[in-house]
Amino acid sequence: MALNPASIGNDMLKAAVTTAGDQWNMIKSVATIQIKNLARHLTDIARGVADGSLEAIDGKQLTAMAKNNAIAAIAMLTELVAAAIQKIINAALSAVKQAINAAAGIALL
Repeated sequence: MALNPASIGNDMLKAAVTTAGDQWNMIKSVATIQIKNLARHLTDIARGVADGSLEAIDGKQLTAMAKNNAIAAIAMLTELVAAAIQKIINAALSAVKQAINAAAGIALL
């Protein structure tokens, strides 16, 4: 399954905006950059696992690191606490979970 990072990023942003609600304006600039970066990382990881250039365990570890890096960056540069940001990122990841996992051929998310 071919993944388009821009499309994945847009799906993630829609879910993040909905989940963040009134808090979105506080984190919009930083979160948008981080979510788009996370989308690129996820698509690269899924492709790597799918084509065998990454082992499944490495793909899972890289996925967790990418998610944690996005949460940490947004928390560091905004007024929201990590728990609130984790909820927003989890919603963004849930929006693309099926597409990423299908492309990778394993459960990355």
